[in-house]
Amino acid sequence: MLMITACGRDPEVAAGERVRDAVCACQDWACVDRLEVDDAYRTYLASFRSKESAGDVPERMTALITQIRDCQFAATDRSYREKVRERIAIMAELRDRMCACKDAGCSHEVDRQRGAAMSAKSREDAALANGPLGTHQPTDDDTKLDDLYKTYQACQSRLLR
Repeated sequence: MLMITACGRDPEVAAGERVRDAVCACQDWACVDRLEVDDAYRTYLASFRSKESAGDVPERMTALITQIRDCQFAATDRSYREKVRERIAIMAELRDRMCACKDAGCSHEVDRQRGAAMSAKSREDAALANGPLGTHQPTDDDTKLDDLYKTYQACQSRLLR
């Protein structure tokens, strides 16, 4: 739990700084996700939303919210990239196995394994790519994953003709 104290400063600014520091210390989305259920985090965001709807948000509070969001995006992006790299490793192995197949039976078995491996990963990736902070922007790793899948499909279609 985040502890919020004020030492002669505006307590709301001190609260925002503590929330920002905690969020910015996160290295992945799981950490940010855990903080979002923390009372201090929720209280600060509720205060911001209340002031926002009243049109009375102090400039310092707006700046802190922007910094918090920037740190959330950074943590999400790191997590997303890690997940895509995991999928690249899995897909590279499956592509190699598919391209080594000599018959349709082998192709079907590899494709069944791909479906099982990727369905769990896809749910994780979708949560990150299209999570509460918005849509992820494609990276070179996304392109590499797409290229691996295209090669996989080409090897598969060669066997199914």
